[in-house]
Amino acid sequence: MTVHPAALVFANVAAAYERGRPDYPRELLDWLVARGDVARDRTVVDLGAGTGKLTRLLAGHGARVVAVEPLAEMRAELEAVVPQAEILSGTAERIPLPDASCDLLTCGQAFHWFATAPALEEIARVIRPRGSLVLVWNVRDERDPIQRRLGELLAEHEDAGPSYARGDWREALAACPTFEPDGELTSRTTRALDRAGLLDRVESTSYVAAIAGQERAELLARVASLVPGDGRVELAYVTRAYAYSRRDALMAR
Repeated sequence: MTVHPAALVFANVAAAYERGRPDYPRELLDWLVARGDVARDRTVVDLGAGTGKLTRLLAGHGARVVAVEPLAEMRAELEAVVPQAEILSGTAERIPLPDASCDLLTCGQAFHWFATAPALEEIARVIRPRGSLVLVWNVRDERDPIQRRLGELLAEHEDAGPSYARGDWREALAACPTFEPDGELTSRTTRALDRAGLLDRVESTSYVAAIAGQERAELLARVASLVPGDGRVELAYVTRAYAYSRRDALMAR
């Protein structure tokens, strides 16, 4: 199986990812239910599921939920928190499911890592003709002073790897003959964290996880200083979800 080299570092920070990353808002689930993507007779595949931040929102609402994640360390966290999901080892280019086997395929915080033509071909293979692809990201709301300062600290260390903000994933979808845009959702959520939780949040970022030695220690010390005493900070996030339908499904409406 192939995994983007820069994403391999998540194996080293799986526990921090689970502790520090924000969950997705209930509004996202309500939107998917209203669209008809999540229902008792549906099969949902969460691709690049990580520790199950999106999987847990999808599970327990009647649909069959299958989580696909290549890294064993991330799957271990996922198995602990979402035992009701079917958990499989796989990548976007090799999804271990039959043709036309799901009604909805989701990617939470993940699609930018595999936004390629081969991956989209494989995603299209497993989605039924009337099915949907939904891409979701929680992004820092930098209107929030704490998030803005955190963004300034992290900007010094950001690399040129794949990211939501760079938007390369949009180009891959624009060139894909199978999918067309079919709706968007913007929601807002917050996550309260103590100092340890904020450090987990930062350490679970791919480019920070790749830093070693004194540079890493100095960055984490500056991050820790954002939390007053033994207090907590509340981080604001914007959840952005993008739905795509197969062109054959849109034509049949």
